[in-house]
Amino acid sequence: LHFNIVGGTTRSRKEVLGMLALIEAPASHPLSDAIVKGAANEQVDIPKLKLQNHTLLPGEGITANVDGKDIHVGNKRLFERLGLYKDLPQDEKVMTEEWANSGGTTGFISIEGEGIVGAYCVADKIRDETKDVVTALKNMGIEITMITGDQRPAALGIGGQIGLEELDIRSEL
Repeated sequence: LHFNIVGGTTRSRKEVLGMLALIEAPASHPLSDAIVKGAANEQVDIPKLKLQNHTLLPGEGITANVDGKDIHVGNKRLFERLGLYKDLPQDEKVMTEEWANSGGTTGFISIEGEGIVGAYCVADKIRDETKDVVTALKNMGIEITMITGDQRPAALGIGGQIGLEELDIRSEL
C-alpha cells in the first residue's frame, strides 16, 4: 500500500489512513482488504467513529457518513464526477498516474468541506508462475484475454508483466 496525504490537508497521515481503513473495512472487495491490512501494517488502528450510510458505488468506490461528514473513497472517475479531481495539484495527479502506470490501482479519499485529502495505490501481487503459464498457453495456441475491473493503466502494467499484449487486456469492466 502506498498512501500519501494530498491537497494541503491539516490532518495527519495516520488520521487520514485510519479514516480510509474505516470506510474500506465493511467492503468485501480485495482492494478494501489490502487497504485495511496496509493500515494495520503501519500500526494504524481503525478509529471508533460513527459510520453511517456506507454505500458501494459500482465502478467508482464507496461513500459513507462519518461523524456527520460525507466521506468518499474511490477511483479517479468518482472524483471527476464529484468535481473534486480538478482541484488536485498537478504534481499529485502525476504521482498517482505513475503509480497506475506501474501496475497499481489508485484511488483517493475526500472529506466533506476539505476536498481530496489522501491518495493511495494498491498493487496486485502477481504469482511467480503466472508469466510462465501465460507463455506456455500461448505456445499451445491458446488465446489469452485478461478481464479486470481495474483501471486501464493498472491493467496494462500487470498485463505487460505477464506477457500479454495491449489488445489482450480488457479493463474497467
